[in-house]
Amino acid sequence: MKKDIRKILKEALHDNKDLNLYLESGGKHAKLTDGVHFLTIPSSPSDRKSAKNFEKELTEFIEAKRKRDNA
Repeated sequence: MKKDIRKILKEALHDNKDLNLYLESGGKHAKLTDGVHFLTIPSSPSDRKSAKNFEKELTEFIEAKRKRDNA
């Protein structure tokens, strides 16, 4: 089953409510942010390569956020 970026993002936000992440729009791309750090969301939500890369970047972003919060 292929996941698109919207589904990946929805699951990540739901599973990580404690991180206080939110979506911010502006310019060409939306961003997932904690107010200081951000991750740009690709504009092609159904592109398989973009979705796979985004899922990896999102996982790294969340792990880094957890480390910063626990430091």
